[in-house]
Amino acid sequence: MSALARWFRHSGLKVAGYDRTASPLIHELMEEGMEIHFEDRIEMIPGYLTKEKTLIVFTPAIPKDHKEYNYLKAGGFNIVKRSEVL
Repeated sequence: MSALARWFRHSGLKVAGYDRTASPLIHELMEEGMEIHFEDRIEMIPGYLTKEKTLIVFTPAIPKDHKEYNYLKAGGFNIVKRSEVL
């Protein structure tokens, strides 16, 4: 996922996301300008997201009861699996 995040960021797009735990790689991504948080809270979703201009990429590691995922899905956002983006 980090390679995709870097590709999108270096293409000039904003990148934000959730990860369960921090790591040295996550901190590198944050230093590169990506917004990453570690709590599954809807209020952590950046306010600039719009369903017309936002692509949500997820992995099978996201559980079915993930609050942010379900909020974005119910909101009609374009949500695709990482494998589809690759």
